[in-house]
Amino acid sequence: MTIPIRAKHLEIISRLDHELRYIYLSPNLAGIFGSATAVFLGKRPVEVAIPDYDWSGFETRRREAIDKRQATVHEFQYRGRHYRTRIIPEYSSGGGVESVMSITEDFTERLRAELELRKLYRATIQAAGRGAATNCSRTTRQCRAKHCRNQTESGAPGRSNS
Repeated sequence: MTIPIRAKHLEIISRLDHELRYIYLSPNLAGIFGSATAVFLGKRPVEVAIPDYDWSGFETRRREAIDKRQATVHEFQYRGRHYRTRIIPEYSSGGGVESVMSITEDFTERLRAELELRKLYRATIQAAGRGAATNCSRTTRQCRAKHCRNQTESGAPGRSNS
């Protein structure tokens, strides 16, 4: 059973048969790999020469989705960009895996933003730690209490100089 796919997505959508031959590719593939979809159709990924890309991990994940009969994910880098492919088995009316659909998205900007947020978070925690006692065993919320301010004045937790 074939379900029509809309190709107006930013993701690359592909469908491979049980033998891992391309039976559908969204047209926006050319924007990433620089090859027209016609080059791929009817071929297995390893049969298509793409500069600087090793298809073996890609095929392994697709074969895994077929053999285990469950979705899997493949992440890879290509020419400085980060991609994530969700690989979903599609079943025939008899219950066997007939094909796999894959949806590949470029998540480079999302990853960069996440890494930047982590960096900012660490810097904030470190900056907050400079104002509190370094040998305090209390939780962060407790450190905001008076005992930590007193510790920096007297050198001992919870004791003030007054």
